[in-house]
Amino acid sequence: MARDIEKKSDDFSWIDKVEAITDIIKNEQDVEKLLWNICGKILETFQCDRAWLLFPCDPNAPSWRVPIERTVPAFPGASEKDTTIDMSPDVAEIFQTALDNNLPVIYGRGGRPLAENTKSFGVLSQLSMAIYPRMGKPWQFGIHQCSCSRVWKEIEIKLFHFIGVLTGEALGNLLLHRNLQKANKTLEQRVAEQTADLQQEITERKEIAQERKQLIEELRKTLAEVKTLRGILPICSFCKNIRNDEGYYEQIEAYIHKHSDVDFSHTVCPVCIDKHYPAPSDDETESQG
Repeated sequence: MARDIEKKSDDFSWIDKVEAITDIIKNEQDVEKLLWNICGKILETFQCDRAWLLFPCDPNAPSWRVPIERTVPAFPGASEKDTTIDMSPDVAEIFQTALDNNLPVIYGRGGRPLAENTKSFGVLSQLSMAIYPRMGKPWQFGIHQCSCSRVWKEIEIKLFHFIGVLTGEALGNLLLHRNLQKANKTLEQRVAEQTADLQQEITERKEIAQERKQLIEELRKTLAEVKTLRGILPICSFCKNIRNDEGYYEQIEAYIHKHSDVDFSHTVCPVCIDKHYPAPSDDETESQG
């Protein structure tokens, strides 16, 4: 009976802790803040010294880093050092083990031996697993106990596994959402640039069309002001009048004035003066005298 009561108590505690994680997932839309808050809740829930997310969980990668880590003050980790760590054979083996197992892997007391690299961070017990977002490479999700050599309870392992699965799903959703936002922003930027280029082209075409219109108007105006005489003019051999398009004869001055911008100023040439206004002869002068 006492064992059944204890089991029910653990189950209720388990449910409450999962609900706390799901509340974080529902309320946080930023990837870094989501993971930061989940690790903080893990630190509180398991009373461990570190909770972290490592990327990439890939034994073939040249290096790895810990982008998200929550720790107690006494035990800062790789994230605190803000460094990228070169891949080593023992860490590659840890990654491969995580990828090969569906459940969390225990290191330290009650599990596999700790790697030298892990020991360098003061770790006495580790519980870790691979998580698989919808996109990109796998991550590794883990907790450390540095203050003592801890034996992880079965209920703790199950809870950690369930939270890891939820974290992987939430991480994948937010990464996908962020990538979609980036793609949408890039698309909007390209559309804006193309729209600006198109508007500039339209403006330039309008300016060219307006200049062309003005040029045409100026040409029309110029052509309207220009009057030219073309072809053969039928002119009378005697009076020198010109036959117009209606068949009537008119003075050459009037005809040319109609078909050009020429105006006439009448005068008399020397030949015509002598012809029409001859000087009086000597006899006429003497007789008048």
